[in-house]
Amino acid sequence: MKLELSKAILEKSEKYLEKGNYDKAAEWLIFHKFVLDFNPDKKDIESRQIKFANDVSEYLFKYEKDMLYEFWDYWTEHEENGRLMRFEMSKNKPFNIGRRLGRWSINQKNYGKNIGNSKKGATGERIAEIFAAKFAEKG
Repeated sequence: MKLELSKAILEKSEKYLEKGNYDKAAEWLIFHKFVLDFNPDKKDIESRQIKFANDVSEYLFKYEKDMLYEFWDYWTEHEENGRLMRFEMSKNKPFNIGRRLGRWSINQKNYGKNIGNSKKGATGERIAEIFAAKFAEKG
């Protein structure tokens, strides 16, 4: 779909170039760059990170807030332009948060806590707010 749209835009731009209408051709080329750069999954990743945080925060009654945040931080890692996060690429489907958290907790007790593993930026701050709000609810 993206490739077809890209070809159609380039054809339109070439027609304007042939007619000598360079301004219109440039507009279509700018639009072409926008189409090529457009990644609808980028914002979608943020909403999925927040949903995953809400799912993880259901375990605040059982595990420490810091451990849950580290768990979230690890499993929501993705490549710069990647569409999938680590928990979505997991070979073991379905991804069972409860069982994974149990193993995560045991590993932290056995091997020590991960230090300095926090995400920066708006999404990380939003997740911290979710955990703080859920923690306050649980009392």
